[in-house]
Amino acid sequence: MSEPRASFYAHGKLLLSGEYFVLAGARALALPVRYGQGLDVFEGEEAGVLQWESLDEKGSKWLQLRFSLPGFELLDGAASPEAVQLQAVLRAVTALRGGDASWLQGRWHQASALQDAALRVCTRLEFPRVWGLGSSSAFLSCLAQWAGVDAYELLEATFGGSGYDLAAAVASSPIFFQRLPASADGKPEVLTEPVLLDYPFREMLYFVHLGRKQNSREGIRRFQQHRAQMDPGLVHRISELSEAFSICRKAEDFSALMAEHETLVGKALDMVPLQQAHFPDFPGTLKSLGAWGGDFALALSAEPEERLRAYFNQKGLELLLSWDDLVL
Repeated sequence: MSEPRASFYAHGKLLLSGEYFVLAGARALALPVRYGQGLDVFEGEEAGVLQWESLDEKGSKWLQLRFSLPGFELLDGAASPEAVQLQAVLRAVTALRGGDASWLQGRWHQASALQDAALRVCTRLEFPRVWGLGSSSAFLSCLAQWAGVDAYELLEATFGGSGYDLAAAVASSPIFFQRLPASADGKPEVLTEPVLLDYPFREMLYFVHLGRKQNSREGIRRFQQHRAQMDPGLVHRISELSEAFSICRKAEDFSALMAEHETLVGKALDMVPLQQAHFPDFPGTLKSLGAWGGDFALALSAEPEERLRAYFNQKGLELLLSWDDLVL
């Protein structure tokens, strides 16, 4: 295989605190993880064609498409939902460039016109798509790096959301993230700040995958529906909890923070917290991460790892990762 002409990379993510409330301006605590997604750009084989393939963590192709250049018309077969979504994202990137699709060529390409260009793109996931670590946000981050556009503007034009995952995608350590009201020109504004999470009790912290992929947009819609009835002080309290999570030094205090955060989000969404609903006999404390109802949860327990694995295996859950296994 030929060498790529350009390569880009972004980390996956988890949200330790601030889920949903980050959309209302709360300060959140985001965790970039050790797994991510890469995007390589190669010289293609067909003039005027963008060949696209996406590989999973095992190197198997889960998406293979061909687009015409410069208009991104699909060239093969019926349009799958994934194909339509990718087409829309590519067109959104071009729109942010003022309609100029020459970003695809980069400085390395010698073609005088885009319709003469031959391009092949390969994306490579380092984690299973069902893990919910941010395959979409890592992809958007890679595209924004390639095209030289603002990743948050691209998010606004495509999937929507707070943007914390885009900040985590390019971070080298845990970060505070806060989304501010839009500026006068309508552009989203964010604040990020690196934070050291050196928990003395981190050997008691685990991430358990709940065995299902959650659509975060459904959770966002639920939050927005309940937002008008929420106590305005909740946003401030969630921000305080994020700060408290960052400086906590004792496992029992961390457990109390987890429990309070779950209670506040549960009341805001009118939902039963994860531990109460599904794991009332868990020997420790559980906290949802990100969109409630799927993907990963954080577990804090003094029980030996083999006992925790046995507990979750009895519940039909097989994936348990330590803090150091996952957090960058």
